[in-house]
Amino acid sequence: MRTSFFKLAMYLRGFENFLLDLITNKIFAEAMVNRLFEFHYEITRRIFDKYSENIDIFLMGDDFETQIGPLIGLDTLFD
Repeated sequence: MRTSFFKLAMYLRGFENFLLDLITNKIFAEAMVNRLFEFHYEITRRIFDKYSENIDIFLMGDDFETQIGPLIGLDTLFD
């Protein structure tokens, strides 16, 4: 199961559009990422409620970096 909400936002909006949204349409980008987080949180909560005794490892994350540094700076992210 994939639980990377930034990557899903990029799939939904397109890579360039999502990066532009972070600068030009921050309210929309924040609302979309928050909703994707809530979606993944609820699915994950239900899985853990039902199968927690069988789960050894859980991984959640996104990879937003280049060979020389981060793709998205902390100052670009939401408050």
